[in-house]
Amino acid sequence: MEALQGIGGASFLLISIALALRLLHLAGRTRAVPELLLGLAFLCGGIGAVLEAGGQVLAPERAGPVMAAGKAIGGAGLALNAVFVWWVFRRGERWALWLMSFLVLLQGLGYAVHGLTGTFEAGLMARGAFWLEFLGRVASPLWLGGEAWGYWLRMRRRARIGLSDALLQNRFLLWTLASLTGVLLLATSAVPLYVQPGTPLSDLNLAAFGLLGLTTASFYWLAFFPPRAYRRWVIAAPG
Repeated sequence: MEALQGIGGASFLLISIALALRLLHLAGRTRAVPELLLGLAFLCGGIGAVLEAGGQVLAPERAGPVMAAGKAIGGAGLALNAVFVWWVFRRGERWALWLMSFLVLLQGLGYAVHGLTGTFEAGLMARGAFWLEFLGRVASPLWLGGEAWGYWLRMRRRARIGLSDALLQNRFLLWTLASLTGVLLLATSAVPLYVQPGTPLSDLNLAAFGLLGLTTASFYWLAFFPPRAYRRWVIAAPG
């Protein structure tokens, strides 16, 4: 199953980097901040997730540095994701600025706690440190999912009187789904704290990591770069 995790992780990394490069290229042409933020977030998130997953199957003396790099890069991606949500949905609201700032600081706090509790020396995470970090990790995807879901519901209501664009409405739905699968992807990192490597549940978790990574990246790809056939299907779909 380590091979399956490697294949899934490599596939997730490749599609994440491809999506990141497309978004960054688009941002370079349009000077669009959302594409820049999300492109950087995907680049960091893909690299960080694969490094962390690799660290979980290495011997402790080798896992520490790999996990340290993965958590630093992944944390930067999650911080950028929080900035993306604030910029796109709530840039004019003070409470959202405070929430975004708190989520960015929480990434730094989680990383510091891991350093203080010996994660990067032993390659093993204390459960308290893990759950503090996990809170910061799931917060921005849940925020994104809540905002996108709210916009999707409002656009569905407008669609009944012909005031909603089908492709834009679908984009918010895809963002909602991506946030949910992204949270499930992050949840796979909790399993090694409670399950021994090499067990059926551990093997299933390795497979879930690869599948959820591909699914999340694919939702974002369809949201930003939908193929022509997909666009036709969305426009033709009823309601």
